[in-house]
Amino acid sequence: MLLFSTMLAINEKMGKEDFIRLVMEWNQNSPHEENVIPNLEWRGKYRERYGSDTSWLEFESYNDDEVIACRYENVEVDGTVWDTDYIVNFKERKLAVRLDRSFDEDAMQPRRAFMPPFFISNLMRGDYLEADGEVPVSEEPIEITHEMIERLIDVINQSSSYYLPVIYVSRKWDNKLPVNVKLLAKHLKGVAHVFVEANKSMDNILRERCNNRNEYNGTIGVYYPSQTESHRRFFSKIPLDGYDEALMERVIRNVVEYSNAKRVAPLYTWEGIKSAVFQEEWSHQRQRRVAAETEVEKTRQETDELLEMVSQENDVLRSEIERLTRQNEALINENHGFRTKLAVSEEKYPILFQGNESEIYPNEIREMVLDLVCEAKDKEPVKSRRKDVYTDVLECNGYQGLTKKKKNEVKRLFSGYSYMSPSLQQGLKDFGLAVEKGGKHYKISFPRDDRYMTTISQTGSDHREGKNIAARIIRDFL
Repeated sequence: MLLFSTMLAINEKMGKEDFIRLVMEWNQNSPHEENVIPNLEWRGKYRERYGSDTSWLEFESYNDDEVIACRYENVEVDGTVWDTDYIVNFKERKLAVRLDRSFDEDAMQPRRAFMPPFFISNLMRGDYLEADGEVPVSEEPIEITHEMIERLIDVINQSSSYYLPVIYVSRKWDNKLPVNVKLLAKHLKGVAHVFVEANKSMDNILRERCNNRNEYNGTIGVYYPSQTESHRRFFSKIPLDGYDEALMERVIRNVVEYSNAKRVAPLYTWEGIKSAVFQEEWSHQRQRRVAAETEVEKTRQETDELLEMVSQENDVLRSEIERLTRQNEALINENHGFRTKLAVSEEKYPILFQGNESEIYPNEIREMVLDLVCEAKDKEPVKSRRKDVYTDVLECNGYQGLTKKKKNEVKRLFSGYSYMSPSLQQGLKDFGLAVEKGGKHYKISFPRDDRYMTTISQTGSDHREGKNIAARIIRDFL
């Protein structure tokens, strides 16, 4: 399970040997003795592995050492597997940091809290990180004074943004802060900037300059650089004299999930780098094989031995490439899950629970229910409680109108229907439908579910045939 992911810009101060030295110092200075690899000392190679089967550190390089990747893996006694990845692209001057936790078949799978890797603090203290615009990437909160208020106004008005999200913490009625901002900044180091209102007297200025869109009275705003997720607001659910730890946890979880859901290019992941290296080696082996085949007539015996060796190496490399490709696809699906989860955050409360029906395609059942809510909303007067509630449910559940889109696509597929072409069959299969030929008709149904079924003639009899078929499919399957 991906716990932490971020992408940071590095400055020209960091070189390849600096990166390797920082990683090794991070391991050797770990406060957890069981994580320290004994006698860890760089041997001058960019491709090297250190440690044991349960605790190891490996470096890999790609593209003439322009990309250097590092993975540290630690398998705990209870079966928990921790993977920490650092990948630097020195040409693009970017650094990816990822923390992943998994379990072997005997693990208890405990829920354990985590903090961002301390390696990020070392980067900050060594001044290796490029500033985000005019804002330094820091593990300390940034106090917004009257002299700096223009910076916050631009963020709230969305006239400027940073590549990291901006968290704005306003002060409560008594001029106190709702959360421990120092602890908040440490939990989100490397994934967000934490701006803190210096004094409550700034509220009136912000209201006037931001058209009342600013946070105030202890509310926390999160401003994302993404167009699809640009702003979230968090309120304290109970009045407290001290810090609201539940409020801070909701903010941390929301920002970390956003960061984890961002798509990462394959060459900024450990599996992607390993796959690229194996692909490169396989290509070199293939070139060697072609060259060897041209010499067959001269040295057949020697060439046969070489071809056998290269063939065995190719089989191993190809198998490894397929395994890593499957891993990459699993990670892409996991990221898609995070993005879906982000759209309906854990902090929101479910209105209904799903029954026993399985979904034919992702979000099918939710979209059906939301279709009814949308239809009901359109029938209500403009100023009514029901219309506001229906609108809020649709917005908070990421209503996409998938059913309407699928209906239009079905109508398009059968427009001017004359016969069941291969492209039409493929279009139906893309909808999750099974197409089976029988006699003069085709049977259309859901795979593994024969409760819904309709038939289609092999050829259209008149100009309305396509419309009638589309109407039946929409009625029975959508």
